[in-house]
Amino acid sequence: MKTKNTLGVVVLLCGIALVGASLYIKDQVEEGKVKIASAEKTLDTGSRIFSLNPTSKVVGKVLTDSAGKKINEGEQEILKYEQIQSWSLIAGIAFLVVGTGIIFTRKKK
Repeated sequence: MKTKNTLGVVVLLCGIALVGASLYIKDQVEEGKVKIASAEKTLDTGSRIFSLNPTSKVVGKVLTDSAGKKINEGEQEILKYEQIQSWSLIAGIAFLVVGTGIIFTRKKK
């Protein structure tokens, strides 16, 4: 009986850890989205300033292309971490349910 309860507690703690990690990842992703939005706004402003005449347009394109690539890479990374967050939350909830089930189910004699 002790082994069963210990297993249930371990599974329950793993579920709590996964849900906590999921919430942490969600906060970090939201921070990243804010930073990307700010960078996109700055990039758009720079692009508008450089697009005033044909000569500066070429220079602006050279200067803003690398920033645009970094923003795109950041957006791809955010998508990856959103998937990790979703699966961590699902697994955490499943572990919570299974752990609780293990703890509270008893064999009847």
